[in-house]
Amino acid sequence: QDLMAEVRGLRSDELDRWYDLLADAFAQKGTPRSYFVGHVTSDPAFRPEVIRVAAQGDTLLSTARAFLRSIKIGDTHLRVGGVGEVATHPSARRRGYAELVLSDLLAFMEREGLQLAMLHSSVPQLQEYYGRLGWHAVPMHFLKAVIDSAKLHAGDGTIASAAIAPGTSAIAAITSAIEVAQRRLDDPATIAELQAIHTAKAPSGSFARDDVMWQTWIAASAETHTVWSTSGAYLIVRPVVACLRLTEFFSLATPDVAHAQFLALLRACVQHHQSAPPIHIQAPTALIPPAWIEAVAATPPEPWTDNGHMFRVLPAGEPVVGSVEQLTATLAAAGFAFLTLDSF
Repeated sequence: QDLMAEVRGLRSDELDRWYDLLADAFAQKGTPRSYFVGHVTSDPAFRPEVIRVAAQGDTLLSTARAFLRSIKIGDTHLRVGGVGEVATHPSARRRGYAELVLSDLLAFMEREGLQLAMLHSSVPQLQEYYGRLGWHAVPMHFLKAVIDSAKLHAGDGTIASAAIAPGTSAIAAITSAIEVAQRRLDDPATIAELQAIHTAKAPSGSFARDDVMWQTWIAASAETHTVWSTSGAYLIVRPVVACLRLTEFFSLATPDVAHAQFLALLRACVQHHQSAPPIHIQAPTALIPPAWIEAVAATPPEPWTDNGHMFRVLPAGEPVVGSVEQLTATLAAAGFAFLTLDSF
């Protein structure tokens, strides 16, 4: 560690230099500078001191940032600091700066009275390192599948409910009973509809979204996510290279009708994005029942688990969190932050 480095909060006049630091640090990954600018301009809870830096004079060497959020656990809300944008300039790596700023970031969170810290790491060695420091992994389970167009368009059995006549094929019922529209996350009418559904159905363990969060942070995802909705239900998808990542599905309906709504929304999404088969999808099993994916898959879906989602209970949270095991299960059942538009 270089004891000459000053570790502190970012000053407001240093934002441009901070953007440059991140652009340089993530250049190999290809993340554009505009990505980090958006994370500041669209975050209603942002203030410069949530960014911690190691600096020598005017030179920023390393950084880590807290995203201030609230997560609902039962009838209570916990104040959360999401750890993100951890980066060190390529010329300053392997000198201990990242450890310095992460330690300072946790100290900042404690001073703020935050109750939980959260992060994600895709590197197994770092996951083990964080585990030794008191971080707890929340295993997130996914299914990867190739869509069978015939199954998606013909249905797979029947869906019986008060709204769908028994004996009617699932896709026929969808075609005749469910109207689907493509929407935009930055459209006020869409925000109002989705917010009402999310407020009613998002489970314990989900991040709280007030009006401002929907109108800023969530709306900022309009260019990277597509939205498909029907009365009382919506599906949000992030198209990436050769894959459609299903990030959110919520419905106010009974399970059978929700299944029909999901198929209708997925069909519209696949038709919109399909350039040439096959269409690959990735779905979090916490939010979308595996049987729904299996019913439209060309071959048995491939399960995989991401162990990189982690949390740490801060001193202010110890009196209210209770069992770490129970909190882990609650977060896993909710799909955790990184599966939804709340990710940072």
